Amino acid sequence: MRRIRLLFLVKTRQSVRVRTTRAIMIGTFCLALIAGLVIFIFQFSRSPNTIASGNDITFRSYQGLNFQKLVRTQDGNIVVSDGKNFIKSDSAGNIIWSRGITQTTNLIISGMCETTNGDIVAACQSTDTSGGVAQIALIRMSSDGALEWFKFLHKQGSDFIYGISADNDNGVILTGGGCSTNHLILKADAQGSLLWMKDYSLNGSTGSANKIIVNSDGSMFVSGRLNEISSNYISLFMTDAGGNILWGKKFSDSQQPVIKSFIRTSDNCLMIAGTYIGGASASNNPFILKTDLNGNLLWFKRYGTNGIESINDMSPTSDGGAIVTGNIYLNQDENVNALLFRVDAGGTLVWQKSTGNNEFNGAGYDDAYDICHITEHTYAISGMAYWAYLCTIDENGNGFCHESPVSLTVSNVTTQTINAVYSPVLSNMFDVTDGIASSTNIFIGTPHTCASFNPTGINYQSESGSDNSEVSLFPNPSDGNFNVNYFLPYEGSGWLELYDLGGRKLSAIELPIYNRSVSLHYSDLPSGIYLYQVIAGGKIFKREKFVISK
Repeated sequence: MRRIRLLFLVKTRQSVRVRTTRAIMIGTFCLALIAGLVIFIFQFSRSPNTIASGNDITFRSYQGLNFQKLVRTQDGNIVVSDGKNFIKSDSAGNIIWSRGITQTTNLIISGMCETTNGDIVAACQSTDTSGGVAQIALIRMSSDGALEWFKFLHKQGSDFIYGISADNDNGVILTGGGCSTNHLILKADAQGSLLWMKDYSLNGSTGSANKIIVNSDGSMFVSGRLNEISSNYISLFMTDAGGNILWGKKFSDSQQPVIKSFIRTSDNCLMIAGTYIGGASASNNPFILKTDLNGNLLWFKRYGTNGIESINDMSPTSDGGAIVTGNIYLNQDENVNALLFRVDAGGTLVWQKSTGNNEFNGAGYDDAYDICHITEHTYAISGMAYWAYLCTIDENGNGFCHESPVSLTVSNVTTQTINAVYSPVLSNMFDVTDGIASSTNIFIGTPHTCASFNPTGINYQSESGSDNSEVSLFPNPSDGNFNVNYFLPYEGSGWLELYDLGGRKLSAIELPIYNRSVSLHYSDLPSGIYLYQVIAGGKIFKREKFVISK
Protein backbone atom coordinates (compact mmCIF):
# COMPACT_ATOMS: atom_id res chain seq x y z
CA MET A 1 0.00 0.00 0.00
CA ARG A 2 2.79 2.38 0.81
CA ARG A 3 4.38 1.76 -2.63
CA ILE A 4 1.04 2.48 -4.30
CA ARG A 5 0.68 5.76 -2.35
CA LEU A 6 4.20 6.80 -3.36
CA LEU A 7 3.49 6.06 -7.01
CA PHE A 8 0.26 8.05 -6.73
CA LEU A 9 2.07 11.04 -5.21
CA VAL A 10 4.76 10.99 -7.93
CA LYS A 11 2.20 10.86 -10.70
CA THR A 12 0.20 13.61 -9.01
CA ARG A 13 3.26 15.87 -8.80
CA GLN A 14 4.14 15.16 -12.42
CA SER A 15 0.59 15.98 -13.44
CA VAL A 16 0.71 19.27 -11.49
CA ARG A 17 4.03 20.17 -13.14
CA VAL A 18 2.61 19.45 -16.56
CA ARG A 19 -0.50 21.50 -15.85
CA THR A 20 1.60 24.33 -14.42
CA THR A 21 3.92 24.32 -17.42
CA ARG A 22 0.96 24.31 -19.74
CA ALA A 23 -0.63 27.19 -17.83
CA ILE A 24 2.58 29.24 -18.01
CA MET A 25 2.91 28.58 -21.72
CA ILE A 26 -0.72 29.45 -22.37
CA GLY A 27 -0.44 32.59 -20.21
CA THR A 28 2.72 33.70 -21.99
CA PHE A 29 1.08 33.13 -25.35
CA CYS A 30 -2.01 35.10 -24.29
CA LEU A 31 0.08 38.00 -23.00
CA ALA A 32 2.07 38.08 -26.24
CA LEU A 33 -1.16 37.94 -28.24
CA ILE A 34 -2.72 40.77 -26.24
CA ALA A 35 0.44 42.88 -26.55
CA GLY A 36 0.54 42.25 -30.27
CA LEU A 37 -3.10 43.24 -30.63
CA VAL A 38 -2.51 46.44 -28.65
CA ILE A 39 0.46 47.36 -30.82
CA PHE A 40 -1.46 46.50 -33.98
CA ILE A 41 -4.47 48.56 -32.92
CA PHE A 42 -2.23 51.50 -31.98
CA GLN A 43 -0.33 51.40 -35.24
CA PHE A 44 -3.44 50.85 -37.30
CA SER A 45 -5.21 53.76 -35.65
CA ARG A 46 -2.38 56.12 -36.65
CA SER A 47 -2.04 57.68 -40.06
CA PRO A 48 0.72 55.68 -41.75
CA ASN A 49 2.52 58.82 -42.84
CA THR A 50 2.09 60.89 -39.69
CA ILE A 51 5.32 61.63 -37.93
CA ALA A 52 4.35 64.41 -35.58
CA SER A 53 1.58 66.68 -34.46
CA GLY A 54 0.65 68.93 -31.58
CA ASN A 55 3.52 69.42 -29.17
CA ASP A 56 6.00 66.90 -30.60
CA ILE A 57 9.61 68.02 -30.93
CA THR A 58 9.50 68.05 -34.72
CA PHE A 59 8.78 71.78 -34.34
CA ARG A 60 11.85 73.55 -32.98
CA SER A 61 12.58 77.26 -32.80
CA TYR A 62 15.94 78.97 -32.38
CA GLN A 63 16.47 82.34 -30.74
CA GLY A 64 18.12 85.16 -32.66
CA LEU A 65 18.22 83.39 -36.05
CA ASN A 66 16.36 83.70 -39.35
CA PHE A 67 16.07 80.55 -41.45
CA GLN A 68 15.19 81.88 -44.91
CA LYS A 69 16.54 79.14 -47.20
CA LEU A 70 16.55 75.39 -46.75
CA VAL A 71 18.12 72.48 -48.60
CA ARG A 72 18.16 68.73 -48.03
CA THR A 73 21.65 67.23 -48.24
CA GLN A 74 22.77 63.94 -49.76
CA ASP A 75 23.28 62.42 -46.31
CA GLY A 76 19.62 63.02 -45.40
CA ASN A 77 20.22 66.10 -43.26
CA ILE A 78 19.20 69.75 -43.66
CA VAL A 79 21.11 73.02 -44.09
CA VAL A 80 19.39 76.34 -43.35
CA SER A 81 20.80 79.82 -43.88
CA ASP A 82 20.06 83.54 -43.97
CA GLY A 83 23.23 84.33 -45.93
CA LYS A 84 25.18 85.11 -42.79
CA ASN A 85 24.71 81.99 -40.69
CA PHE A 86 24.79 78.41 -41.97
CA ILE A 87 23.42 75.62 -39.78
CA LYS A 88 23.29 71.90 -40.50
CA SER A 89 20.90 69.72 -38.55
CA ASP A 90 19.19 66.39 -38.78
CA SER A 91 15.53 66.28 -39.79
CA ALA A 92 14.43 66.66 -36.16
CA GLY A 93 16.36 69.91 -35.73
CA ASN A 94 19.34 68.55 -33.78
CA ILE A 95 22.35 70.71 -34.67
CA ILE A 96 25.28 68.99 -36.42
CA TRP A 97 27.35 72.13 -37.05
CA SER A 98 26.76 75.89 -37.13
CA ARG A 99 28.95 78.51 -38.80
CA GLY A 100 28.79 82.28 -39.04
CA ILE A 101 30.29 84.20 -41.98
CA THR A 102 32.06 87.43 -41.05
CA GLN A 103 32.56 89.93 -43.87
CA THR A 104 32.07 93.62 -44.57
CA THR A 105 28.62 93.80 -46.17
CA ASN A 106 25.09 92.88 -45.23
CA LEU A 107 23.77 89.98 -47.31
CA ILE A 108 20.23 88.98 -48.28
CA ILE A 109 20.06 85.35 -49.37
CA SER A 110 18.34 84.61 -52.70
CA GLY A 111 18.82 80.86 -52.98
CA MET A 112 20.88 77.89 -51.88
CA CYS A 113 21.72 74.48 -53.34
CA GLU A 114 23.91 71.43 -52.74
CA THR A 115 26.54 70.61 -55.37
CA THR A 116 27.33 67.13 -56.66
CA ASN A 117 30.16 66.66 -54.13
CA GLY A 118 27.99 67.70 -51.14
CA ASP A 119 29.15 71.33 -50.79
CA ILE A 120 26.63 74.11 -50.13
CA VAL A 121 26.51 77.23 -52.35
CA ALA A 122 24.43 80.25 -51.39
CA ALA A 123 23.59 83.11 -53.76
CA CYS A 124 23.07 86.41 -51.97
CA GLN A 125 22.49 90.05 -52.73
CA SER A 126 24.81 92.52 -51.11
CA THR A 127 23.16 95.66 -49.74
CA ASP A 128 26.43 97.52 -50.25
CA THR A 129 25.61 99.80 -53.18
CA SER A 130 28.83 101.82 -53.23
CA GLY A 131 28.95 103.62 -56.56
CA GLY A 132 25.20 103.05 -56.94
CA VAL A 133 25.66 99.44 -58.06
CA ALA A 134 24.30 96.40 -56.19
CA GLN A 135 26.56 93.36 -56.03
CA ILE A 136 25.90 89.62 -56.16
CA ALA A 137 27.68 87.45 -53.58
CA LEU A 138 28.40 83.72 -53.78
CA ILE A 139 29.39 81.66 -50.74
CA ARG A 140 30.59 78.06 -50.89
CA MET A 141 30.73 75.90 -47.76
CA SER A 142 32.05 72.34 -47.54
CA SER A 143 29.83 69.54 -46.28
CA ASP A 144 31.42 69.85 -42.82
CA GLY A 145 30.87 73.62 -42.64
CA ALA A 146 34.27 74.97 -43.72
CA LEU A 147 34.27 78.15 -45.81
CA GLU A 148 35.61 77.27 -49.27
CA TRP A 149 35.39 80.71 -50.90
CA PHE A 150 33.48 83.98 -50.99
CA LYS A 151 33.03 85.84 -54.30
CA PHE A 152 31.52 89.12 -55.50
CA LEU A 153 29.96 89.45 -58.98
CA HIS A 154 29.45 92.95 -60.31
CA LYS A 155 29.19 94.92 -63.54
CA GLN A 156 28.11 98.33 -64.80
CA GLY A 157 24.52 98.12 -63.55
CA SER A 158 22.70 96.70 -60.57
CA ASP A 159 21.78 93.09 -61.30
CA PHE A 160 20.12 90.53 -59.08
CA ILE A 161 20.15 86.76 -58.63
CA TYR A 162 16.79 85.08 -57.98
CA GLY A 163 17.53 81.38 -58.48
CA ILE A 164 20.35 78.86 -58.13
CA SER A 165 20.68 75.16 -58.94
CA ALA A 166 23.55 72.69 -58.97
CA ASP A 167 24.83 71.59 -62.36
CA ASN A 168 26.31 68.18 -63.18
CA ASP A 169 29.92 69.39 -62.99
CA ASN A 170 30.16 70.33 -59.30
CA GLY A 171 29.33 73.93 -60.16
CA VAL A 172 26.12 75.98 -60.14
CA ILE A 173 23.73 77.72 -62.54
CA LEU A 174 22.36 81.13 -61.54
CA THR A 175 19.32 83.00 -62.87
CA GLY A 176 18.38 86.63 -62.47
CA GLY A 177 18.05 90.01 -64.16
CA GLY A 178 18.36 93.71 -63.46
CA CYS A 179 19.40 97.07 -64.82
CA SER A 180 21.81 95.72 -67.43
CA THR A 181 20.28 92.27 -68.08
CA ASN A 182 16.91 90.63 -68.76
CA HIS A 183 16.64 86.83 -68.60
CA LEU A 184 20.10 86.24 -67.15
CA ILE A 185 21.72 82.80 -66.88
CA LEU A 186 25.23 82.33 -65.43
CA LYS A 187 27.32 79.19 -65.09
CA ALA A 188 30.01 79.09 -62.39
CA ASP A 189 32.50 76.30 -61.77
CA ALA A 190 33.53 74.73 -58.46
CA GLN A 191 36.06 77.54 -57.83
CA GLY A 192 33.52 80.31 -58.41
CA SER A 193 34.83 81.34 -61.84
CA LEU A 194 32.22 82.21 -64.46
CA LEU A 195 32.30 79.87 -67.46
CA TRP A 196 29.61 81.58 -69.52
CA MET A 197 26.76 84.07 -69.37
CA LYS A 198 23.54 84.20 -71.39
CA ASP A 199 21.15 87.14 -71.50
CA TYR A 200 17.86 86.70 -73.36
CA SER A 201 15.16 89.17 -74.31
CA LEU A 202 11.90 89.00 -76.25
CA ASN A 203 11.28 91.84 -78.72
CA GLY A 204 13.04 94.31 -76.46
CA SER A 205 10.80 93.55 -73.48
CA THR A 206 11.96 93.81 -69.89
CA GLY A 207 11.92 90.90 -67.46
CA SER A 208 13.99 88.44 -65.51
CA ALA A 209 14.80 84.74 -65.22
CA ASN A 210 13.60 83.83 -61.74
CA LYS A 211 13.95 80.06 -61.21
CA ILE A 212 15.73 77.18 -62.90
CA ILE A 213 15.59 73.38 -63.07
CA VAL A 214 18.72 71.50 -64.24
CA ASN A 215 18.05 68.08 -65.78
CA SER A 216 20.27 65.00 -65.61
CA ASP A 217 21.57 65.61 -69.16
CA GLY A 218 22.51 69.22 -68.33
CA SER A 219 19.58 70.80 -70.16
CA MET A 220 17.61 73.41 -68.25
CA PHE A 221 14.09 74.73 -67.79
CA VAL A 222 13.89 78.44 -66.90
CA SER A 223 10.85 80.36 -65.66
CA GLY A 224 10.52 84.10 -65.24
CA ARG A 225 8.43 87.13 -66.02
CA LEU A 226 8.02 89.54 -68.95
CA ASN A 227 6.61 93.00 -69.40
CA GLU A 228 5.82 94.16 -72.93
CA ILE A 229 4.25 97.61 -73.31
CA SER A 230 2.31 97.31 -70.04
CA SER A 231 1.34 93.70 -70.77
CA ASN A 232 2.35 91.03 -68.26
CA TYR A 233 3.54 87.53 -69.11
CA ILE A 234 5.02 84.49 -67.39
CA SER A 235 8.01 83.25 -69.39
CA LEU A 236 9.13 79.64 -69.79
CA PHE A 237 11.88 78.24 -71.97
CA MET A 238 14.22 75.26 -72.28
CA THR A 239 17.94 75.37 -73.06
CA ASP A 240 20.64 72.82 -73.76
CA ALA A 241 23.59 72.31 -71.39
CA GLY A 242 25.32 75.33 -72.92
CA GLY A 243 22.39 77.66 -72.27
CA ASN A 244 21.21 77.78 -75.90
CA ILE A 245 17.44 78.11 -76.35
CA LEU A 246 15.59 74.96 -77.53
CA TRP A 247 12.03 76.30 -77.25
CA GLY A 248 10.20 79.16 -75.59
CA LYS A 249 6.70 80.02 -74.37
CA LYS A 250 4.99 82.94 -72.73
CA PHE A 251 1.64 82.99 -70.91
CA SER A 252 -0.40 86.19 -70.91
CA ASP A 253 -1.53 87.53 -67.57
CA SER A 254 -3.73 90.49 -66.71
CA GLN A 255 -1.90 91.08 -63.44
CA GLN A 256 1.72 91.44 -62.40
CA PRO A 257 3.18 88.07 -61.35
CA VAL A 258 6.16 87.50 -59.08
CA ILE A 259 7.69 84.04 -59.59
CA LYS A 260 8.67 82.40 -56.30
CA SER A 261 9.01 78.65 -57.00
CA PHE A 262 9.54 76.30 -59.96
CA ILE A 263 9.53 72.50 -59.67
CA ARG A 264 9.40 69.33 -61.72
CA THR A 265 6.49 67.27 -60.45
CA SER A 266 6.39 63.53 -59.82
CA ASP A 267 4.22 63.03 -62.95
CA ASN A 268 6.95 64.64 -65.12
CA CYS A 269 5.41 68.05 -65.57
CA LEU A 270 6.48 71.60 -64.69
CA MET A 271 4.84 73.74 -62.04
CA ILE A 272 5.39 77.50 -61.61
CA ALA A 273 4.11 79.27 -58.49
CA GLY A 274 4.12 82.87 -57.38
CA THR A 275 2.10 85.79 -56.12
CA TYR A 276 0.09 88.45 -57.88
CA ILE A 277 0.90 92.00 -56.82
CA GLY A 278 -2.36 93.86 -56.44
CA GLY A 279 -5.21 91.55 -57.31
CA ALA A 280 -8.93 91.74 -56.63
CA SER A 281 -9.76 94.41 -54.06
CA ALA A 282 -6.07 95.47 -54.17
CA SER A 283 -5.07 92.16 -52.62
CA ASN A 284 -2.15 89.83 -53.26
CA ASN A 285 -3.04 86.23 -54.12
CA PRO A 286 -1.04 83.09 -55.00
CA PHE A 287 -1.14 81.41 -58.39
CA ILE A 288 0.11 78.08 -59.78
CA LEU A 289 0.61 77.22 -63.45
CA LYS A 290 1.29 73.68 -64.70
CA THR A 291 2.63 72.60 -68.09
CA ASP A 292 4.02 69.45 -69.64
CA LEU A 293 7.76 69.15 -70.37
CA ASN A 294 7.25 70.89 -73.74
CA GLY A 295 5.67 73.95 -72.16
CA ASN A 296 2.11 73.12 -73.18
CA LEU A 297 -0.33 74.54 -70.63
CA LEU A 298 -2.27 72.01 -68.52
CA TRP A 299 -3.94 74.42 -66.10
CA PHE A 300 -3.51 77.87 -64.53
CA LYS A 301 -5.21 78.59 -61.20
CA ARG A 302 -5.41 81.33 -58.63
CA TYR A 303 -5.78 80.67 -54.89
CA GLY A 304 -6.74 83.08 -52.16
CA THR A 305 -9.31 85.18 -50.37
CA ASN A 306 -10.20 88.85 -50.61
CA GLY A 307 -7.28 89.46 -48.26
CA ILE A 308 -3.55 89.21 -48.71
CA GLU A 309 -1.74 85.90 -49.24
CA SER A 310 1.70 85.17 -50.61
CA ILE A 311 3.58 82.07 -51.83
CA ASN A 312 7.21 81.51 -50.85
CA ASP A 313 8.00 77.98 -52.00
CA MET A 314 6.59 74.57 -52.90
CA SER A 315 7.73 70.95 -53.00
CA PRO A 316 6.40 68.08 -55.15
CA THR A 317 4.14 65.37 -53.73
CA SER A 318 3.87 61.74 -54.83
CA ASP A 319 0.56 62.31 -56.66
CA GLY A 320 1.84 64.92 -59.12
CA GLY A 321 0.80 67.87 -56.95
CA ALA A 322 2.67 70.03 -54.45
CA ILE A 323 2.75 71.34 -50.88
CA VAL A 324 2.91 75.14 -50.87
CA THR A 325 4.28 77.44 -48.16
CA GLY A 326 3.69 81.15 -47.66
CA ASN A 327 1.84 83.61 -45.45
CA ILE A 328 -1.67 84.98 -45.02
CA TYR A 329 -3.04 88.14 -43.41
CA LEU A 330 -5.91 87.05 -41.19
CA ASN A 331 -7.13 89.88 -38.99
CA GLN A 332 -6.03 92.62 -36.64
CA ASP A 333 -5.57 90.19 -33.74
CA GLU A 334 -3.56 87.44 -35.40
CA ASN A 335 -2.12 89.61 -38.18
CA VAL A 336 0.10 87.53 -40.49
CA ASN A 337 0.20 83.74 -40.12
CA ALA A 338 2.14 81.07 -41.96
CA LEU A 339 0.12 79.54 -44.80
CA LEU A 340 0.26 75.90 -45.88
CA PHE A 341 -1.81 74.19 -48.53
CA ARG A 342 -1.61 71.18 -50.80
CA VAL A 343 -2.84 70.77 -54.37
CA ASP A 344 -3.21 67.57 -56.36
CA ALA A 345 -2.04 66.95 -59.92
CA GLY A 346 -5.03 68.88 -61.27
CA GLY A 347 -4.61 71.90 -58.98
CA THR A 348 -7.50 71.00 -56.66
CA LEU A 349 -7.01 71.88 -53.00
CA VAL A 350 -6.38 68.76 -50.87
CA TRP A 351 -6.01 70.58 -47.55
CA GLN A 352 -5.25 74.08 -46.31
CA LYS A 353 -4.30 75.59 -42.97
CA SER A 354 -2.61 78.52 -41.29
CA THR A 355 -0.30 78.30 -38.30
CA GLY A 356 0.36 80.85 -35.62
CA ASN A 357 -1.96 82.86 -33.40
CA ASN A 358 -1.95 84.81 -30.15
CA GLU A 359 -0.97 81.71 -28.17
CA PHE A 360 1.68 80.75 -30.71
CA ASN A 361 3.36 84.05 -31.36
CA GLY A 362 1.39 87.02 -30.24
CA ALA A 363 -0.15 89.48 -32.64
CA GLY A 364 2.68 89.76 -35.14
CA TYR A 365 4.30 88.01 -38.03
CA ASP A 366 4.61 84.29 -38.79
CA ASP A 367 5.83 82.91 -42.10
CA ALA A 368 6.75 79.63 -43.79
CA TYR A 369 9.69 80.46 -46.05
CA ASP A 370 11.11 77.31 -47.59
CA ILE A 371 10.16 73.63 -47.93
CA CYS A 372 12.12 70.57 -49.04
CA HIS A 373 11.40 66.88 -49.46
CA ILE A 374 13.03 64.56 -46.86
CA THR A 375 11.49 61.14 -47.45
CA GLU A 376 8.63 59.84 -49.57
CA HIS A 377 6.03 61.23 -47.18
CA THR A 378 7.85 63.82 -45.05
CA TYR A 379 8.97 67.43 -45.58
CA ALA A 380 11.03 70.04 -43.73
CA ILE A 381 9.90 73.67 -43.49
CA SER A 382 11.91 76.68 -42.33
CA GLY A 383 10.35 79.96 -41.33
CA MET A 384 9.98 82.76 -38.84
CA ALA A 385 7.60 83.12 -35.91
CA TYR A 386 8.68 84.42 -32.52
CA TRP A 387 12.08 83.07 -33.54
CA ALA A 388 13.34 81.11 -36.52
CA TYR A 389 11.91 77.61 -36.67
CA LEU A 390 12.56 74.29 -38.37
CA CYS A 391 9.58 71.98 -38.67
CA THR A 392 9.04 68.48 -40.03
CA ILE A 393 5.59 67.66 -41.41
CA ASP A 394 3.95 64.76 -43.22
CA GLU A 395 2.14 65.07 -46.54
CA ASN A 396 -1.10 65.79 -44.66
CA GLY A 397 0.45 68.87 -43.03
CA ASN A 398 0.71 67.35 -39.54
CA GLY A 399 3.60 68.62 -37.44
CA PHE A 400 2.92 72.34 -36.95
CA CYS A 401 1.76 73.92 -33.73
CA HIS A 402 -1.46 75.86 -33.21
CA GLU A 403 -3.11 75.28 -36.56
CA SER A 404 -6.13 77.23 -37.77
CA PRO A 405 -8.39 76.53 -40.76
CA VAL A 406 -8.45 78.87 -43.75
CA SER A 407 -10.87 79.11 -46.65
CA LEU A 408 -9.00 79.66 -49.88
CA THR A 409 -11.01 79.88 -53.05
CA VAL A 410 -9.75 78.46 -56.36
CA SER A 411 -10.42 80.05 -59.73
CA ASN A 412 -9.13 79.44 -63.24
CA VAL A 413 -6.91 82.12 -64.74
CA THR A 414 -7.70 83.16 -68.30
CA THR A 415 -4.48 83.09 -70.30
CA GLN A 416 -3.12 82.74 -73.80
CA THR A 417 -0.16 80.46 -74.57
CA ILE A 418 2.17 82.02 -77.12
CA ASN A 419 5.27 80.54 -78.71
CA ALA A 420 8.12 82.91 -77.99
CA VAL A 421 11.54 83.35 -79.59
CA TYR A 422 13.93 84.53 -76.91
CA SER A 423 16.93 86.22 -78.53
CA PRO A 424 20.43 86.65 -77.03
CA VAL A 425 21.40 90.17 -75.99
CA LEU A 426 24.99 91.41 -76.06
CA SER A 427 26.02 92.20 -72.50
CA ASN A 428 29.29 92.60 -70.69
CA MET A 429 30.42 89.70 -68.52
CA PHE A 430 30.41 90.12 -64.75
CA ASP A 431 33.66 90.86 -62.98
CA VAL A 432 34.43 88.33 -60.24
CA THR A 433 36.48 89.34 -57.21
CA ASP A 434 37.38 87.55 -53.99
CA GLY A 435 35.61 88.82 -50.94
CA ILE A 436 37.28 89.09 -47.55
CA ALA A 437 35.44 86.72 -45.24
CA SER A 438 36.03 84.25 -42.45
CA SER A 439 34.02 81.46 -40.85
CA THR A 440 33.58 80.91 -37.12
CA ASN A 441 31.53 78.57 -34.97
CA ILE A 442 28.38 80.19 -33.65
CA PHE A 443 26.51 79.26 -30.51
CA ILE A 444 23.02 77.89 -31.00
CA GLY A 445 20.99 77.90 -27.82
CA THR A 446 18.63 75.17 -26.70
CA PRO A 447 15.69 75.11 -29.11
CA HIS A 448 12.13 75.56 -27.93
CA THR A 449 9.44 73.08 -28.85
CA CYS A 450 5.75 73.80 -29.34
CA ALA A 451 4.97 73.45 -25.65
CA SER A 452 7.44 76.22 -24.73
CA PHE A 453 7.59 78.06 -28.02
CA ASN A 454 6.87 81.54 -26.66
CA PRO A 455 8.03 81.37 -23.03
CA THR A 456 7.37 85.06 -22.43
CA GLY A 457 3.74 85.18 -23.50
CA ILE A 458 2.32 87.42 -26.19
CA ASN A 459 3.01 90.94 -27.47
CA TYR A 460 6.76 90.35 -27.75
CA GLN A 461 7.82 91.73 -24.42
CA SER A 462 11.41 91.45 -23.21
CA GLU A 463 12.69 87.90 -23.05
CA SER A 464 13.60 88.26 -19.40
CA GLY A 465 10.15 89.60 -18.54
CA SER A 466 11.62 91.66 -15.69
CA ASP A 467 12.48 94.98 -17.41
CA ASN A 468 10.44 98.14 -17.81
CA SER A 469 10.92 98.66 -21.56
CA GLU A 470 8.33 100.61 -23.52
CA VAL A 471 8.08 100.83 -27.31
CA SER A 472 5.21 102.27 -29.32
CA LEU A 473 4.91 103.09 -33.05
CA PHE A 474 2.15 105.43 -34.23
CA PRO A 475 0.02 106.21 -36.16
CA ASN A 476 -0.58 102.73 -37.50
CA PRO A 477 -1.62 102.52 -40.33
CA SER A 478 -0.11 105.67 -41.86
CA ASP A 479 1.09 107.05 -45.19
CA GLY A 480 4.66 105.97 -44.36
CA ASN A 481 5.52 108.61 -41.75
CA PHE A 482 5.64 107.24 -38.21
CA ASN A 483 6.78 108.24 -34.74
CA VAL A 484 8.37 105.82 -32.28
CA ASN A 485 8.43 106.46 -28.55
CA TYR A 486 10.76 104.18 -26.63
CA PHE A 487 12.40 103.54 -23.30
CA LEU A 488 15.08 100.83 -23.16
CA PRO A 489 16.61 100.02 -19.75
CA TYR A 490 20.15 99.63 -21.11
CA GLU A 491 23.14 101.95 -21.09
CA GLY A 492 23.72 101.58 -24.84
CA SER A 493 21.61 102.53 -27.83
CA GLY A 494 19.05 100.24 -29.42
CA TRP A 495 18.12 99.53 -33.03
CA LEU A 496 14.86 99.43 -34.92
CA GLU A 497 14.99 97.05 -37.89
CA LEU A 498 12.47 97.11 -40.73
CA TYR A 499 11.54 93.99 -42.77
CA ASP A 500 9.17 93.26 -45.59
CA LEU A 501 6.91 90.20 -45.58
CA GLY A 502 9.54 88.22 -47.47
CA GLY A 503 11.87 88.52 -44.47
CA ARG A 504 14.23 90.96 -46.23
CA LYS A 505 15.74 93.64 -44.02
CA LEU A 506 14.98 97.05 -45.55
CA SER A 507 16.63 99.37 -43.05
CA ALA A 508 18.04 99.70 -39.53
CA ILE A 509 17.59 102.90 -37.48
CA GLU A 510 19.59 103.63 -34.34
CA LEU A 511 17.61 104.46 -31.20
CA PRO A 512 20.03 106.70 -29.26
CA ILE A 513 20.05 106.39 -25.50
CA TYR A 514 19.83 110.16 -25.09
CA ASN A 515 16.52 110.32 -26.98
CA ARG A 516 13.12 108.89 -26.20
CA SER A 517 11.53 109.25 -29.64
CA VAL A 518 12.43 109.17 -33.33
CA SER A 519 10.57 109.87 -36.55
CA LEU A 520 10.50 107.34 -39.38
CA HIS A 521 9.91 108.31 -42.99
CA TYR A 522 9.07 105.39 -45.28
CA SER A 523 6.82 107.18 -47.76
CA ASP A 524 8.95 105.78 -50.59
CA LEU A 525 7.80 102.24 -49.74
CA PRO A 526 4.71 100.86 -51.49
CA SER A 527 1.48 100.28 -49.61
CA GLY A 528 1.49 97.00 -47.71
CA ILE A 529 2.25 95.21 -44.45
CA TYR A 530 5.71 95.43 -42.91
CA LEU A 531 7.41 94.21 -39.75
CA TYR A 532 9.64 96.08 -37.31
CA GLN A 533 11.59 94.84 -34.33
CA VAL A 534 13.45 96.72 -31.61
CA ILE A 535 16.71 95.24 -30.32
CA ALA A 536 18.95 96.36 -27.45
CA GLY A 537 21.41 94.58 -25.22
CA GLY A 538 21.15 91.44 -27.33
CA LYS A 539 17.40 91.14 -26.71
CA ILE A 540 14.33 91.68 -28.86
CA PHE A 541 12.05 94.05 -26.98
CA LYS A 542 9.27 94.24 -29.50
CA ARG A 543 8.38 92.76 -32.89
CA GLU A 544 5.20 93.95 -34.51
CA LYS A 545 3.64 94.64 -37.88
CA PHE A 546 2.69 98.03 -39.26
CA VAL A 547 0.76 99.09 -42.33
CA ILE A 548 1.56 101.68 -44.97
CA SER A 549 -1.60 102.80 -46.74
CA LYS A 550 -1.53 105.58 -49.35
